[in-house]
Amino acid sequence: MFRRLTSFGSTGKRSSGKARLSALATKAASEGARAAVTAALAAAGSPIAGPFLGTITKEFVEMLLARTGAIEKKLDTLLSEPLLSGLQLLHEASVHEASSPDERESRDKLLDHAHLSFVRAYSIVADSRSDAVLVRSLDCLVLAPRTGRLSIAYDALNGIRGDMNELRTRVQALEAEAQEWLADDLRIRAHLGRDDWGTKPFGYDALLGWNKIHSDAAKRRGQLAKEAREEFDGLEHFVRFAELAIKREDKVALQ
Repeated sequence: MFRRLTSFGSTGKRSSGKARLSALATKAASEGARAAVTAALAAAGSPIAGPFLGTITKEFVEMLLARTGAIEKKLDTLLSEPLLSGLQLLHEASVHEASSPDERESRDKLLDHAHLSFVRAYSIVADSRSDAVLVRSLDCLVLAPRTGRLSIAYDALNGIRGDMNELRTRVQALEAEAQEWLADDLRIRAHLGRDDWGTKPFGYDALLGWNKIHSDAAKRRGQLAKEAREEFDGLEHFVRFAELAIKREDKVALQ
């Protein structure tokens, strides 16, 4: 999934059966999550917020499913099967009528199977904190509308928030390190100056070469920090949408 986050977002666990969720969190998917959050927030005060949010979930999942071809090309079979199965089952549940007890029972069965698929996907990516957050956020979209599972959804959301706090801390650490390297680079440049070459001490050309290496390293760290921040912000849209879905179902349950 998130290339820069996974470079430092490991939970410390390793297994030969693990895989990365590298293709799902593309810019398009993140933008889709952002759009879903924006639409959900706009509908929050509407009397038809419940049905409308359900429609948003359906459209969001359809957007992810539309990119399954690219996902399958970059994922091994171990991960693609449960992840894509979970998305497909969640989509079927999102378009399922739930007006009668029989319809709700049928829909809940679809949600149960989707949940099991995401649990399997989570077990595969659990050594990557950012990937785990994304899969668990999708699972929250399953648990929230499933009859009698709201408390489990809230418990999952609490775990996701804990992981997000850890990722946020690490992104901030990357940004702070990049700033330190940039500040050092500026000080070195100022010290070396750009006066007449003949006034420089012996070995000045070597110092310039060393400064070029240091400057390039500072730029790389700045780019890594920038990409990690962008990917973290994209991940936050998935988490925020899961949170809105849970709160929406909680509100419906109280009515």
